[in-house]
Amino acid sequence: LPSTRPSPTTTSSSPRLVTEIITESTYWTKWDQDVNPLLKFLTDGRKKPKGWLRESEAALRHIDLIKDGKRRIHLSEEENRVLIEIVREIDRLRLILREWPQDHSPIKDLGHAYGVSQSKVQSCSNPSTSLLPSTRPSPTTTSSSPRLVTEIITESTYWTKWDQDVNPLLKFLTDGRKKPKGWLRESEAALRHIDLIKDGKRRIHLSEEENRVLIEIVREIDRLRLILREWPQDHSPIKDLGH
Repeated sequence: LPSTRPSPTTTSSSPRLVTEIITESTYWTKWDQDVNPLLKFLTDGRKKPKGWLRESEAALRHIDLIKDGKRRIHLSEEENRVLIEIVREIDRLRLILREWPQDHSPIKDLGHAYGVSQSKVQSCSNPSTSLLPSTRPSPTTTSSSPRLVTEIITESTYWTKWDQDVNPLLKFLTDGRKKPKGWLRESEAALRHIDLIKDGKRRIHLSEEENRVLIEIVREIDRLRLILREWPQDHSPIKDLGH
């Protein structure tokens, strides 16, 4: 990641997208003196009315909470996507910390923040449930065509450990062993129009956008590790991702 941590562009009292807090959280380490920013963000929300984060995100993302003259009870697809992203980061932190700091209960706090039950929040660790549309996404290209890795991650979130097929992200990375080192960076650069050349030379260090994508992949791998406990035979996703 870049050597400097992101600085909030607004004051602490100004409404901020929760994805900004998640980004700050990815820079945090367990050796930092301050409490993790996402944990603090959720804990501070206890003082606010139930559903405060849903209200805030709806305002910032221009999501209409009213349907047919009534307030929507169920979260929209976009709201569920954001909720899943928060839970993914909470799951990653749980792997790092083993146990939560005193007075922090992020799952309970997130339920309060969105005005939903804890069981609904916990189901986001396996978002193939009714949180998401009943039909899984179908690839828009053939398997031999280059695809953004974020599309593979989306398919991965629909996968369950009871499916007969191997998880799509694990398969995607394992299949990449047959390709040259750095194959995914090349593919993503072409699809995202990222220039790998600087001052006439190939960049060694990843750009900020490349790092963001890498973090998203690792988050999904961490989530899968929580679900599977151990990797299927012949799958080493971290090693494969490095390749």
